[in-house]
Amino acid sequence: GLRLAEHLESVARREGAARGVRRILVGTYARNYKARGALEKAGYRLSADSGAVLREYYAIPEDRLRTSVTYEKPV
Repeated sequence: GLRLAEHLESVARREGAARGVRRILVGTYARNYKARGALEKAGYRLSADSGAVLREYYAIPEDRLRTSVTYEKPV
């Protein structure tokens, strides 16, 4: 949930810069409105093309890909 996102942001700021980390990506089911609301409240924005992001960074079945969205936040 939100605590995990906060932890990831902390690690990314502390250690990610040296590795070239520029953003944090989070995937969730499109109908998971509670998670989506929490991510938006924490400053994450819906990716312009969630399908492309999921294909690039995740290995998930096509049916799950179609029912999922990604959010991102700069580090």
